[in-house]
Amino acid sequence: MPLFDLLMTFHSTHHALLSDRLLEESGVAKDLIPTPRQFSAGCGLSLLLHSTQQEQWYPLLQTRVVWGGIYHLTNGSPWEKS
Repeated sequence: MPLFDLLMTFHSTHHALLSDRLLEESGVAKDLIPTPRQFSAGCGLSLLLHSTQQEQWYPLLQTRVVWGGIYHLTNGSPWEKS
């Protein structure tokens, strides 16, 4: 699997942990990390995801979780908001 290329930030720890649990139960590749300093988010946790798996994770989260933003990394460039 390629490197993670999406960063999802959250406004609350509750939603970050819920997302992590839902994705874990569904077998979606992800990594729960401290939110990078360059992002101002209400929560100190973020998820790294694969854009190639968006068809798997988006339906799981769209009606159950509120996220702050989704940022895309392309060719090693800085994160850009999707």
